[in-house]
Parts: sequence; structure tokens; C-alpha cells
Amino acid sequence: MKQDVTKDLSEIVDIKKIEIVKKSITESHGLPNECYTDEEYTTIERKKIFEEKWSVIGVANSVPNPGDARPFDLFGIPLIILRDKKNQIKVFHNVCSHRGYKILQKPEKINNVIRCPYHSWAYDFDGNLVATPHIGGMNKNEAEGFDKSCNKLKEVRSYVWLDLIFVNISNNAESFEEYIKPLSDRWSKFWTKEDQKLIRHPKDHGYFQLKVKCNWKFAIENYCESYHLPWVHPGLNSYSKLSDHYHIESDLNRFAGQGTMVYDPKYKSSKKFPCFPNWPKKKKKFWGICGSFPKCNARNTQRSLLCLLAGTNKPCLHIRTYGSLLCWRRSCLFWQI
Repeated sequence: MKQDVTKDLSEIVDIKKIEIVKKSITESHGLPNECYTDEEYTTIERKKIFEEKWSVIGVANSVPNPGDARPFDLFGIPLIILRDKKNQIKVFHNVCSHRGYKILQKPEKINNVIRCPYHSWAYDFDGNLVATPHIGGMNKNEAEGFDKSCNKLKEVRSYVWLDLIFVNISNNAESFEEYIKPLSDRWSKFWTKEDQKLIRHPKDHGYFQLKVKCNWKFAIENYCESYHLPWVHPGLNSYSKLSDHYHIESDLNRFAGQGTMVYDPKYKSSKKFPCFPNWPKKKKKFWGICGSFPKCNARNTQRSLLCLLAGTNKPCLHIRTYGSLLCWRRSCLFWQI
């Protein structure tokens, strides 16, 4: 049965259960069960959060070369991630303008055009419709009154930041620079723009996948608190205890998380982990993880960046590792459910 996307939130969950989350710690509690299990709630979530806000759909390194393209499903919204001939990332709706067929079924290497397998309509890397075989009859590839320029692929507003591909489906959110500024400003105090440019993806052992069974919000919420450390991460808790951690929250509700100033993992030998060259010495033991809403967590240290892209449809974590160009190590992880 088709879901009623016009339903109001109050028809799905008691609004009082939502409002109580905003109260003080003495009165509040987590979101009600419906927010994690109800499909109609997910439909509203898709519209209000994943379509209207900036949201991460993957990493640029997943399409490393010009012509590389891959499909992505964002809560039922089919998309194409493409690296064009100018080496820029573009995102299109994965829908042919003719009959709405899903053009890209699997990752592909595209030479010149993106071709729909249904009627062979073809689009260039800018989304322009360039070929319409037999549209005017057998061997007549043009039709009187048909304007190709009005039948392009629909491009999605996108931005690449630290290799993360952000999209704004509705095209009505603030500029990406404005959206990311609170987190970018916080990080730039110790992780310089120059150091951010040093991250690279390894050619081997840079990716693995984990299966999970949870709603995307569970993944985000887990990283926004340190309460679980003594029992889940006893190794980390041995040198960065629960009492050493502090809360992080943006005034604009753009991100939240937790951090510590005593993070100092070591090799068993006398070796030392390499660090970003411009990281302030006074903050060498800094560790902070911020959830950049809605579904991206980013952990930052003097030697690493870890990003968790929490999920949409498939219950698994796609984990990508990155390293510094100057001081190589697996230093960045991007997770996607």
C-alpha cells in the first residue's frame, strides 16, 4: 500500500513525546519508538531532513577517475554520482527524462555519454540530452518541435568537503559554506586548511564493510556521547576516561558531540604516530567527535579524521580509510550505513 506522504507528524506520533526531548535533563528522554520503527515517520523524515537539508551521500574517492559513475539511493531517491571530464563531482537524479527509467543500475566507467538502457536516450557529463534514437520514426533521430534542452538530466545541488559529497535535494537550503561554517571554524583553530588538503586514500586496504542492524539515528546518537566508553571501549577508557570527556554543541544546532583533551594512543614499541604538521602542540592530545546533522559524524585528532556517514536503506557500514600525504597512515575513516 502506498504511503500517504501528506500525513502530518501529529497523525503518526504523539507530539508531546517529541517535545519532551527539548526539556531539561531532569525531565527529558530520548525520541519515542515510532521515530525509529515507523515507516510513515521515515517518510516525513526524508522530506523534512534529507530533502530540505544538506546531507552526505558518499565520498568523492568512490569515483576516482573522470567518467567514473555510481548509483546511490537516498531513502528511495535514485541518484547518480559522477566525476566529469573536468575532474569535478556532479550529482544527478538517476531518472531518464523520457519514461523515468533508472539509468544507472551499477557502478560504471562512462566514456562519453550516460545512456539509458530503455530507449537509448543519451546525456553528456553536464546532463544535456544529446541523442534520441528514432524519436521521429525509424532512423529519424530528431522530431519537429522536440527541444532537447528542455529534457536534461536533473542536476542535484552538491558540494564536496573533505572528500564527503553533500547534496541538497530541494535546492532551498542555505549555502554549503554557511551550513558548514560552525564546524569548519571550530576545526580550523587547530586543523589548518593546508593540513586538510593532505588527506589521501590508500590504494590497498582502504575499504571494508560491516553489517549492522539499526536505524540511522542510532549510529549518530552513539557518537554524540561518551557514557558507553568504560564498557564498550575499555582500551580508550584506560587513558581517556569518562571523566576526561566534555560535551560539544553548536549554538545553531548544526552539530553536537563530545571530546577529550587527553587522547594519546601509543604503539607498544617506541614508535610514534605521525601527525598533521601544523597541529598546535598545546592541543596535541585533543580529540573531538561532532555529529554534523543530519547523518554525518566526524572525529578529529592531531593525526586522524574519522567520519561516520549514517544510513538510509541498507544496514551496513562502508568504511573508508584515508592518510596524510606527508605522514602516511590510515588516518581518515568515512562510514556509511
